[in-house]
Amino acid sequence: MDPTAVTERYFASIRARDLDALVHIYADDASFTLPNGKQFAGVAAIRELHRSVFAAGGPVPTPVARVVGHHSIAVEIEARLPDGSVRHTANFYELNAQGRIQRLSVYCKSLIDKPGPSPQPATDTVSNADPARAMALCEKQKARSRGLGVFTNV
Repeated sequence: MDPTAVTERYFASIRARDLDALVHIYADDASFTLPNGKQFAGVAAIRELHRSVFAAGGPVPTPVARVVGHHSIAVEIEARLPDGSVRHTANFYELNAQGRIQRLSVYCKSLIDKPGPSPQPATDTVSNADPARAMALCEKQKARSRGLGVFTNV
């Protein structure tokens, strides 16, 4: 399956909150990395992550740009949160030979406020699988960031 089709299925499943369809596009031994660096290994852990995001009323993502490779794709995303705010992220997908997601890494885009020092590393950590806290830390990192607008995986 081509990478664009995989991400279209991914976003359709996210918007429909269809956990079974979403998990089906991951390899059994897939990994998922949040912007704070927290990793989830295996389809069972990834299922639980998505279940908790759906239960929390997770974001509504809209892909805005793609860079496509043979077995990989990077997607810039504009995600509307339940409170109406918008978060900008980038997802990097690596597919296996069967066209399933082998690895997915999510990065937060820092905002350019004004020239200044490089973004500071995050000092907060996330314990357990708490995606709502991870997203709050992403927003906190954006608020701290000054200088270059870069995608960060903290």
